[in-house]
Amino acid sequence: ALVTTEKEECEGKMWNNEQKCSPITTIKIVGSEFKKIITTSGKKFYPELMTSEIHSRQVLAFGKEGQRKIQALKIAIIGVGGIGSHIAQQLAYLGIKDFVIVDPDIVEGSNLNRLIGATSKDLKKSKVDVIANMIHSINPEAKIQKFNKDIRNMDVFTELKNLDIIFGGLDN
Repeated sequence: ALVTTEKEECEGKMWNNEQKCSPITTIKIVGSEFKKIITTSGKKFYPELMTSEIHSRQVLAFGKEGQRKIQALKIAIIGVGGIGSHIAQQLAYLGIKDFVIVDPDIVEGSNLNRLIGATSKDLKKSKVDVIANMIHSINPEAKIQKFNKDIRNMDVFTELKNLDIIFGGLDN
């Protein structure tokens, strides 16, 4: 049984061969266009289905609950140069939504061969601004707290106490 509205909202249940009822969570329409509709039950029981399929492989590996836990993490990256920028990119792709990034440096020409997201147009810009832009290009909804300061700064230190994971990308 399936009920639809003119706003493409729908709700449905299906019965299997053993006469057990379960909710319909998604409907795929194949034709001149491919369309995927997430039912009301799908939005309630599987909220990750409301996002794009960018994390579908991770859900296969970690399960839906595992992906939810990954996306709920609050992380920090101390030093967003060569290694730190790679960490930031991969965490953004994993679905992390809450970042604290810390680096007192600016982008220099010698950084361009290893600083993910940086181009010659970013010379003399703060590394935290460049990396925040890169993270937002992957996930526009990411919450990013930027500290263009040294880790020894008390504001930074205080903020780090409230996080789940801290990654170090420091050089010297």
